[in-house]
Amino acid sequence: MASKRCPSCRLVNPGSAQTCDCGYSFATGTSPELGEDGVREVTPRQSVRQVAMVCLIAGIAVLVVGGFVAMAAHDMFYKQVGGGLAIMGVLLMGLARGLFRVT
Repeated sequence: MASKRCPSCRLVNPGSAQTCDCGYSFATGTSPELGEDGVREVTPRQSVRQVAMVCLIAGIAVLVVGGFVAMAAHDMFYKQVGGGLAIMGVLLMGLARGLFRVT
């Protein structure tokens, strides 16, 4: 049997599937997560989790860059800049941790 591609999330499903993992119903052609205008509705909890994920990724990136700057610097100014970046990275990861606890 031929496979089906979900129009909502683009996941390839077996031909015998009645619904996709995202909730799209092949029988009715509707998704419980889509609003009347066909746009996926995002709950406040999902929004907070997305912000938390961005903060976590940004925090890790800033921490790593700050660590490299501080280790590679020969001038005291750049060591302080690297240290400041590392501290900002840790603070961003702390913010992400707090946001994940909320949700």
